Amino acid sequence: MRHGFAASAIAPGSATRDREGTFDRQIWKELAADNFWTGHIPRHYGGEGGDMWDFLAGFEGLALGADDCGFVLSAVAHAGLIQVLLDHGTPDQRGDLLPGLMNGQIGATAATEPAGGSHVAAIATSAVAAGDGYLLSGHKAHITNAPVADTILIVAGFPSSVSATSPCSSSTRRMTA
Repeated sequence: MRHGFAASAIAPGSATRDREGTFDRQIWKELAADNFWTGHIPRHYGGEGGDMWDFLAGFEGLALGADDCGFVLSAVAHAGLIQVLLDHGTPDQRGDLLPGLMNGQIGATAATEPAGGSHVAAIATSAVAAGDGYLLSGHKAHITNAPVADTILIVAGFPSSVSATSPCSSSTRRMTA
């Protein structure tokens, strides 16, 4: 099923999009309208409540039929953000972000840094509480989907004085996203 959609909707314009460096948001919306992103998301967040294997099978069909490595890479990056929210997000974050990400919004994760690459333990970007949010300090690079993203999750480290009630914590280094 996904192979057919990819072959008919994604593959035909892949060379032009690659040559021109463009992204076709309409294809993304069609993929969302076909419930591509909802399969493994729990029902109480608006998903179908399936398992990861069904989702991966759909991705395999997408990759086989798309003939567009850039689009598939964008889809993988988006799926990664969804999975981080499912595994590590707070209930409020999931409730706020998952509906849009399942229904056509595009997500990205900013983890890679110029000096440390994608090694999460080497993240130098820091987050310090400031009012109702956080003040970020650092640099990110090579963020797949950044130019077209509606939601960007930024991975940063907390100073060691952050309380144990933080949503993401570790005994050696506290991280947030």
